[in-house]
Amino acid sequence: MKRHLMNIAPVIARGGHYAMVVGDQASYLGAHVSTAHLLGKIASEVGFSVEEIFVWRKRRPSTKSKMIEEHALILQRTKR
Repeated sequence: MKRHLMNIAPVIARGGHYAMVVGDQASYLGAHVSTAHLLGKIASEVGFSVEEIFVWRKRRPSTKSKMIEEHALILQRTKR
């Protein structure tokens, strides 16, 4: 994903926005991984700032009975 963000950064104008919907992960060991927050940190390394993260929907994974969330990650291009 870092490579992807690095590749799209030059085609987004400074101040422009980029949005994606990403799902949290729940491993077989039950460890919760907040994908949107991790991607937000990666995005900040390559010229984006996190404008907003919000719950897009909740879903039930096929391997677990506990609901997990999908988040919308809204980024803003900060530098060239």
